[in-house]
This record gives sequence, structure tokens and C-alpha cells, in this order.
Amino acid sequence: MAKRHCPRQEKDVDGMLADGDDADASQQGGQQSSASLPLWVVPPDTLSTILLPLLATQCVVGTLSLVRKAFHAIAADPSNHHTVFIRSHKPIHLTHTQLRVWPPRLSQTKRAVLICPVTESVASLIEGMRRTLAYLHLDEPVSQLQRTHRLLSMRQVTSMLVFSALEEVRVGGEWVQAARRKRWALRWLVSLSIRDSPLSGRRADLVWWWRSHSSRLRSFEFDDGGRGGGHSLHELLVTTTFVRDLRALKVLRLTTSGSSFPEVDDTDLLAEHGLRLEEIDIAIVGTDHSDKFVETDLLRKSCLAPGAIERWDRSDFCFDTHFLFGGETTSAEELSRRADSIKLLASVATKVHLTAYLGDAARVPYPALYAIVPSLVFSRAEHLCLDCDFLPEMVLSNVAHMFPCVRRVEAMVGYFADELRQRVLGQLPALEALVDSVSERDEDGEFLMRVDQIEKDRPIVERIHHITAHTQLHYEQGDTSDFFRTCRELAHSCARAVHFLPRLERIVVGMRVGGEGWEGQEDIVATLQENRTFRPDTDDFTQVAFHRLLRFYGFEMVELPRLAFDCRVEMRRLGLCIPSQKRITDYFSARQRVR
Repeated sequence: MAKRHCPRQEKDVDGMLADGDDADASQQGGQQSSASLPLWVVPPDTLSTILLPLLATQCVVGTLSLVRKAFHAIAADPSNHHTVFIRSHKPIHLTHTQLRVWPPRLSQTKRAVLICPVTESVASLIEGMRRTLAYLHLDEPVSQLQRTHRLLSMRQVTSMLVFSALEEVRVGGEWVQAARRKRWALRWLVSLSIRDSPLSGRRADLVWWWRSHSSRLRSFEFDDGGRGGGHSLHELLVTTTFVRDLRALKVLRLTTSGSSFPEVDDTDLLAEHGLRLEEIDIAIVGTDHSDKFVETDLLRKSCLAPGAIERWDRSDFCFDTHFLFGGETTSAEELSRRADSIKLLASVATKVHLTAYLGDAARVPYPALYAIVPSLVFSRAEHLCLDCDFLPEMVLSNVAHMFPCVRRVEAMVGYFADELRQRVLGQLPALEALVDSVSERDEDGEFLMRVDQIEKDRPIVERIHHITAHTQLHYEQGDTSDFFRTCRELAHSCARAVHFLPRLERIVVGMRVGGEGWEGQEDIVATLQENRTFRPDTDDFTQVAFHRLLRFYGFEMVELPRLAFDCRVEMRRLGLCIPSQKRITDYFSARQRVR
């Protein structure tokens, strides 16, 4: 049986200290090994070829040691360091002695995973592995992503540092700069994955340098971190002296906010350089990409091989019909030519924005719309923004087919009852809630109206009984304008709700207060009650106190237990019985009350 290791501080012959997190890992390793099978029953070939490579060299907080001290102490033999794993939230700075000792020890390393801040010491360790290293994963811990940039020194020599065995690289964060600044040449690279960083977002050469010497690159993955204004695909795949064409590249995995999509002319250049992808996995995130349907179509038609595998289901973006059907450059011929790509983008969008421009027949003739609109299916969209006063019949008659999974609809409360919205909302098979679009624009708040799932034969406005809202109030001593403005907007939203929703029973509102100097100085409940707001049933902008308006519509305001909020109130219909709120006599039987 492997002997259980007693955690203690240890020094190897080179003065490298192993303690702290390393000791904890050693203790856990010892506990696990004490319950394992005896090592002598494992065949020698299995032990040498399978188990020993898994016992990776590890680094924690500036120390280098073998985490499995229960099996053997820190070894100087390079054959014991075929796999290196380093994880540290603190920068690793090695002494001159350690930098002399460790590169020879890592001279036979084949696989290295280094999750740590950017330092010259770690870069030197990587360079010590360059002759045998086949796999390199280089990234920063999550805790380091928002800190000040650390720049590596620029190698001054003109010659390149060649990695003669490196075939697969995964790099992210500020480590993206390493290849360019240290003049690494990765000539045998087959697979490359890059997670972009704010630093490399300003320097395209930091990204493409990783592949600039590799004519054999077959698989390329790039994640721009969801930031706009990044590099286009043409910038990332630019040809170089060593890479004269893109014929070897067959697999592309792209996660982008949309900026990485090549423009029309750039797509032609990529095709001229021989780019014929056999597999693509593209995720469009955090943006409205529907205006890029031309670029998407050109990429699919010019840069994909026949029968190429396409995956787009990681996307998360809004499909805005204004850019598709109301754009000034959109024509009937363009819609017909790009129809397949338009359908593709519709099928992977997670949100849809229906605007009034959809029915603008002056720009796009109705026959062109009839040819494509009924075939659009937003199968992944769960959120619909309804912001239009007119929709053509081709849309109104196909709502259930086009939006089978929409659960939430955003629109202004005052317009839910009009005929257009009633017809659209009544056809949505999965509708669960409506969101007041005025409140939805507040990033810190939400005004959510639950739709009753039983009375589906009633109009939508009669199926809303409960509303849940929350908002963030900002209070600054000496400047309370934001505080009172938010209270006024909240009161106005509630006033519209009690007026336009005839079967509404209650509105529960939770409020949090940010800023400095509040500490309960302003009574939020009193502020809401006395706030003067417009009457929704008049057009003369008559203002009345909010509590009087509630009483006029048959509602009252009561304060609830705060729970996780600074203030929590409920606007409920007068005489409404809340089952969850009991009187003290409800806890006694009828016989006990008689006695």
C-alpha cells in the first residue's frame, strides 16, 4: 500500500519550498492512495506507461514540486516530468538557482498545463520544454482577468525560438502576447485555440503570430470574449511568409460578438487563399447579428467545402427584423439569394425584435416577403420584443409556427389590449409572462406579469392576475434626483397596470437602495404613496397622488417583510383574501374558539 504522506514543509536539494496548498494536495493524495490497491499488483508496463505520466509535476504559489509525495520525492530525472501542471493565482517568480535547475528537468516534458499570471519565469520554463513539448495549455486564472496588464519583455535577437514538437496549443488571457514578444516559432502546429484578451484586442499581430509559422494548421478556434470592435476573421487568418495559403485549415470554431465576421471583400480574399472548411462551429453572442446575413451567407458559400458540417447552436443574439426587412440596402433579389442563411440565423437566434419596419412595403415588395417570412422558424427564441403598430397578414397568420418557444414578450402595458397585440399574444403556445418594456430598459429592474395558463380562452389582459417587480433605487446625500425619479417611474408603471389589466389582483415590488447616505432617511413607502403620477385614463396629463389613484381603482398599498430587499410593498385589490396570510384565529379549531 502507498504510505500516507504527512503534510509538512519540504525542501528539495535546490532550495525549492513546497508548502501551503501543495501540502493540502499532498494530504488528499495520500488519503486517496491509502484506500487504493497495492502498487505491486499493477503490471510494470501499466505503471510506467499509464500511471506515472498522470502524476504530473505541479506548481502552487511560487513553488515547484511533485504533488504525489506519497509515491516519490521531487525528482531531478527529466523522465519523471513528462506532464507538468501549474495552477497559481499569484505570480510565480523563480530565483536564478531555480531557473538553472528546472529547465533541464523539464527537457523531456511532452504535456504542460499552466494556469497562472504572466511572468518571465514561467515563460522561461516553457522555453525549456520546447524540444519535446507536444501539448501546451496556457491561460490566466479567472481572478486575474480584470487586473492591470503585465507585459513580457521583448526578445531582442532576430532568430526565432523554434518549438520542434508542439502540435496543439490552447492559450488565453494575457498569455496571448507570449509568442509574439518572445519570438516563438510553432512550425508543426496542427491545432490552435485562442481566448482573446483586452490586450490582444488592440493588437491583431499578437493573435495571428501563433499560427504565422505553421503551414500545417488544421484546426483553429478563436473566442473574442464577447467584445465588439475586435479582429475580423481575415485579420486572424492573414497569410505570411511561412503560410502562403489556407488550404490546410479545415476546422473553424468561432465565438464572436459579430465583429470577427469578414466583410464581403475579405471573404473573397479568404476564398482566393484556398480556405475550404470542412467543419465550422460558430457562436454569435451578445449582439444583434441579423444585419450580417450577407456576410454570413458569403462565408458559407465561399469558404465551406461541399458537405461541410455546420454548428451554430451555441449562439445567443437578437434577431431584429428592422435590419432584415427594413434596411435601406435590402432588396427582393438580396432576400431571395440569401434565403438559406436568413433561415439559419432565425433558427439560432435567442431573442426576436419585431419592429414596425417589417410591414414597410415601400422598401421590400410583399412578394419577396411572402417567399421567405412563412418559412422562418425561431425555434430557439424564448424572448420576443413586440414594438410595432402594424404587421402584414403573412406574419399574423404564422405566429404560432414562427415562434413556437417564446416564453416572454416585452411590450408596453398600455398596448397589450389592442387588436394587433391580442392576436399575436393569443397565438403564442408557450407564453408564460409579459414584461413592461419601459421597465425592461432599466438594467437593474424588472416588471414581470405572469400569464394564467388555465384560462387560455380569455384575452391576454384578463389572464394576468399577479405582477412581480423589483428595482434598484440610487440615493446620494445632497442629490436625490435619481431616487425620486425611479420612485416616480415605478408608480407610473403600477398605475398603468391597475388601469389596463381588469383582473389584476396584486403587485409585489421589491426595492434595493444603493449609494451613500440613505440609511433609512427617506421612507420609501411614504415616498411612493405621495408621489404624483399621471392618470392613465386621461390625456390631459392630470397628476394625482399615487395612493389616491390606487384607491380610485380599488387597490391599497401594504408593506411586506423585507426579506432580501431594503423595502418590499404590495399593491393589492381591496378585500382580496391572501391564503398565505392568516389571522391568529385561523390557527385554532372551531370548537376551541367556541370555548
